[in-house]
Amino acid sequence: MKNKTKTSVKEVNSFAKNLQSLLDGRDLSQRAAAEIAGVSVSTLNDWLTGSAPKNMEAVLKLAKGLNCDFQWLLTGEASQKSETENLNLSQIFSIEDEPSLSGLFMVELKRLTRRK
Repeated sequence: MKNKTKTSVKEVNSFAKNLQSLLDGRDLSQRAAAEIAGVSVSTLNDWLTGSAPKNMEAVLKLAKGLNCDFQWLLTGEASQKSETENLNLSQIFSIEDEPSLSGLFMVELKRLTRRK
């Protein structure tokens, strides 16, 4: 599903600049970024040369895959998310192997939701 939105020239230039900065900062190739976004290398190259992205789902997938703010990637302005929203468990807890835990286990999974 392609989401067609009207994008200003400033937003397109910010997107291209932010995308290039992200690729440079993470030493990531265009091919690798295109695979993460699920687009062709030529589409990613078009984005880098200033073309407006037509598939916002691909941009969102890229932002999530690179763990960066979607709004910042598009516009250069960070969204109003709390700092804890992008944390993963390894940033909060120390993870240690427990050698005494071996054998067969039954594990119950439950979805956690953020408290309000």
